[in-house]
Amino acid sequence: MSMPVATENMVLLKPTLHVEVIVKKQKQSTKPIDLHQLRRDLLQWFINCHATVKVGQEIVLDGDEPCLELVERVDVADYTGPPNTLGYFDTDSVQLDLQAYIFRAESEPEGRRSIRQDADADMPQARVLALPNVILKDESDSLVFDDGLPSRLLRYLVRMIGMMRQPGLTLATFNWNRLCLLHGPPGSGKSTLCRALAQKLSIRLGQTFPRATLIELNTSSMLSKYF
Repeated sequence: MSMPVATENMVLLKPTLHVEVIVKKQKQSTKPIDLHQLRRDLLQWFINCHATVKVGQEIVLDGDEPCLELVERVDVADYTGPPNTLGYFDTDSVQLDLQAYIFRAESEPEGRRSIRQDADADMPQARVLALPNVILKDESDSLVFDDGLPSRLLRYLVRMIGMMRQPGLTLATFNWNRLCLLHGPPGSGKSTLCRALAQKLSIRLGQTFPRATLIELNTSSMLSKYF
């Protein structure tokens, strides 16, 4: 049954802990993992075994539950809600958003693709990556901002995408171009932040959008100085 628009918007405003679970990559000969069932099993284990957690905490995989054998790592990645000065959260007083995902490998057939129009060019004009991708796993940790910019931008983008996919919404009534433009001097981390946001969005919205792709354009190699 579809959720009413008003109810869904209220859910977005509830204090929420975002938990990210890296699932071990299985061999091709094994049966594919049912990520939906795995999420349900891990969520129940998380609630039963962890009464209090904090953002940035790596959860110890203690227990004999079968679902833990499929897991490589569990992190409390982020929090959405009113400010919390203590930094600790009771899992029974917040909503838990647990996302289990498998990294796409760089060597997969559809995992990475470079586009060159000039065979003699040293640098590709575009790169296409299936997300979440293992080569971007450290992008979000490579930049540090004093004002928590990556987390704020991620929440903004998640809410924007969630709002724009409401059934019956007339986009013409919104003065919103559905873009996020980052600006700043060279070397300030704009490109790295974009890659990190794309990776995080593919994880945070994995249940809604099971496939995600990052298209990275190198405009300096695509256009001449006359443009």
